[in-house]
Amino acid sequence: MSDKFFISSGFLSDVERALINLPLIEKPLENITRIAIPIESNEGLNSRISSLFGKAPYIMILDLNEGKIVNMRVVSTLPIQFRRGTGYVLAKWIRDIDTHYLIVNNIGFNAELVLKDKVKIIKINKIDKIVNILRELNFLKD
Repeated sequence: MSDKFFISSGFLSDVERALINLPLIEKPLENITRIAIPIESNEGLNSRISSLFGKAPYIMILDLNEGKIVNMRVVSTLPIQFRRGTGYVLAKWIRDIDTHYLIVNNIGFNAELVLKDKVKIIKINKIDKIVNILRELNFLKD
């Protein structure tokens, strides 16, 4: 039997099936700060933050050391987009990859509950480029 049979035949929950479609990312080293940001397009630091966490087509994962980016990944969320519950799945994944901060414009209750006590959520009230947001929050040094 193929793995596809097991995945599609109900052996896994919808959440477990969705998490399979997200990449495994190694835990950050001790001196690294990991930040996750939902974004509207894959344009690197010129991407704009998404207005809705669970509906963002991409999630940017940044690893920083002393205000410098040491690693940047952009992950498509399209393989896990559901009518409902995508934010919960993304929050679980963000928690599981040892993210320190999540910068969002808007986040649902269930997603926020998953991150509680594990990931610091920073809510901002504007849509802007990631580079500007990181500078404004003093994460990024020139």
